[in-house]
Amino acid sequence: MEKLYARDYRKIASDKCAPYSNRLALIYFVYVLIISALSALCYIGIGTIALLLVTGPFTLGLVYVTIDVFKNTKPEVNRMFEGFKRFADAFVLYLLQQIFIALWSLLLVIPGIIKSYSYSMAYYIMNDSKEPISANDAITESRTLMDGHKWELFCLDISYIGWLILCLLTLGILSFWVQPKMAASKYAFYLHITGKDQVQETVIEEVIDTEVVSE
Repeated sequence: MEKLYARDYRKIASDKCAPYSNRLALIYFVYVLIISALSALCYIGIGTIALLLVTGPFTLGLVYVTIDVFKNTKPEVNRMFEGFKRFADAFVLYLLQQIFIALWSLLLVIPGIIKSYSYSMAYYIMNDSKEPISANDAITESRTLMDGHKWELFCLDISYIGWLILCLLTLGILSFWVQPKMAASKYAFYLHITGKDQVQETVIEEVIDTEVVSE
């Protein structure tokens, strides 16, 4: 498997997101608007419970949005809400992730961060599984998959530091365009370490060859 670097994943993400950049910004704006509204209610307790319930499904929904981008399909705002069709799975996955990370963080901050990277592929695994998979199994598979790859993903995240600083300077406005690219780069990373990016390239080549022959 050819080794890719942070700049390669960023380039892939940028190319994939470019045709839909404004639409993706709108989707992430709607997402942030909803989460911000719920956060504002946290002082009376309702928002805290609501955030706990919806964060997992929304995270899965945003995974669907990113996958659509990689399939060269125009992403729609309603796609973000389709994670609620698997509400129980997405909610339990988010809950377990937070519990495990919190427990590891009781030791020190660093172990908690390391474990967050270990569990970072769980939503992709849950989506890709051909058979129903439990949240705990998705986390376990993510931990196995990320063995030896956590540092690479950390470097990918750090490589966006310049963009994140610019987001702060624009009072967060630029983040609506940057966040989709960061999500896409992470999905590109997942496809590569699982070897599925090569499978996709083969399928695309076969489709092109078939179209050429038919013509």
